[in-house]
Amino acid sequence: MDLQKLLGAFPDAATSPYAFVAYVLLVAASAAIAWRVKRNKNLLSTLEKIPVKQRAELVAREMGAPLPPGLTAEQWIEYKIHHYYLLSFLSILICGTVIFAIAYSNPKPIPPKWDSSGALSDLKIGDAKEYVRTRLGIPPVSEGISDKLGLPEEAIYERYSGDGNELQIVYMKNKVVGYVLRSYGEIGLHKIIRNGSPEWVIGKTKFTEAGDAPQL
Repeated sequence: MDLQKLLGAFPDAATSPYAFVAYVLLVAASAAIAWRVKRNKNLLSTLEKIPVKQRAELVAREMGAPLPPGLTAEQWIEYKIHHYYLLSFLSILICGTVIFAIAYSNPKPIPPKWDSSGALSDLKIGDAKEYVRTRLGIPPVSEGISDKLGLPEEAIYERYSGDGNELQIVYMKNKVVGYVLRSYGEIGLHKIIRNGSPEWVIGKTKFTEAGDAPQL
């Protein structure tokens, strides 16, 4: 499994109903264990004030069971305290395992970067805006341009940019009607993806005709 997909699934897994049940059980177990540990520590402190011969009887009465052979009262209490610490660790481990299992069984797809070849290869005229956003992410620039272009219908302009590249998309009726990818390198390979016809060119052009309102 892809590590990025697994890590991306953890936020959703941590808020799932199964994780909530695990949290409740963990809190309940932690509270019970904390109470037991505190009780045993108090009992251990009390033993110091009691004659040695009476300690085993007191501990057996408090624990509800006789001491194991070969152990003093103090050793038995310390053993129980460490036993509860182990249970606490196991509770946390189980809770973490539940969350990991949920994340592993429901990996979250990581949208490709907007300028990745995989994402751009899927972009075509007629794509729905929401679909494009699931592939490319939410653009930093999104605005209505109907008035700028003098169009009677709603038109939306969106732009992605970074690392010297820029992708501009125009939507009408929430469908892609035009797009262009350009590079800001002085000299290099540029790919114009205009109206669905990709073309590679070498030169200094920055496709300034696209500007902030690409012509369709």
